[in-house]
Amino acid sequence: MQLNKIHLYVGAVLLLLVLLTAALVFRAHRPGAAPAAKPAAPPVGLNKPRALAFASNGDLVVVDSKNNRLQIRRPDGAVVRYIGDGQAGSGPGQFREPCGVAVDSDGDVFVADTFHTTQPAGGLPWGRVEKFDASFNFLGEADSAGAGSPGLFGPRSVAVDPQGRVWVSDTGNSRLLVYDNNLKFLRAIGRRGSKPLEFQEPFGLAVDSAGDVYVADRLNFRVQVISPAFKFLRQIKIDGWATDQINQEPYLAIDSAHHWLWVSDPTRNRILRYGLRGGDRKVVDRGWDGRTQVPFNLPTGVAVGPDSTLYVTDGGSGRVLTVHP
Repeated sequence: MQLNKIHLYVGAVLLLLVLLTAALVFRAHRPGAAPAAKPAAPPVGLNKPRALAFASNGDLVVVDSKNNRLQIRRPDGAVVRYIGDGQAGSGPGQFREPCGVAVDSDGDVFVADTFHTTQPAGGLPWGRVEKFDASFNFLGEADSAGAGSPGLFGPRSVAVDPQGRVWVSDTGNSRLLVYDNNLKFLRAIGRRGSKPLEFQEPFGLAVDSAGDVYVADRLNFRVQVISPAFKFLRQIKIDGWATDQINQEPYLAIDSAHHWLWVSDPTRNRILRYGLRGGDRKVVDRGWDGRTQVPFNLPTGVAVGPDSTLYVTDGGSGRVLTVHP
């Protein structure tokens, strides 16, 4: 008799478990039931990296453009951290397809957040420049909504001169904008055209030790050089850039030790090297991935290390490659 009661209890428990399981399965699969939302996993690796620069501690700051963040890595390639969660956003410290980055002498970091938001009329990219301290704490921004701001239309590059002034290529407006170190607007330079101090979609920027600013005036197929007093100095004709509107995104870097200007030529998968006054042209079409040398695949951003090693963001392969002097 006792054994039969035990059997009954066990049977009842098993039946209850079966009924509960069936109810859960029915609930999960009934029409119209939405599956439980899973948090989006952060992206892995680089997705169309663009500009890069050296932080004050020697780390590389890489603009991981299509992942809407910055990747901080050591020169040997080890990833240290990410700035931004990989999701496009317009809040402080967020990004929407950033393109440019520069670091000043205090270690502050400036980022061209190219597609920050869109203007109400026409849906055009309304950009901004964000400022971070050396620990990547958000400090402030300059955008089209700020008092006295002339507006930024898809800014692509940013550079800091020896006076601490922040230069921005206001690409869509075919001009340069200059701010002080706290991103207070100072002046605009240029307009659309092909004369000195006129531009056709200026892109990459670089500054030499004298404070002269080099501007990739891409659709005029030249680099214009501008003095710290905002005067035109000279131009260097670039015999490589195409008129491709999508992937022709040339960036610049200066090797002060050798007096070289490095110019990326993405659509032709090569890097060009010139003297700072033009001439001395050299073409490089391969870079090092560790101990392996590989052809470039959309080389875009360029930055010169302390030993004159050139670091190149290879946009097509999602890597950072090196060119040794």
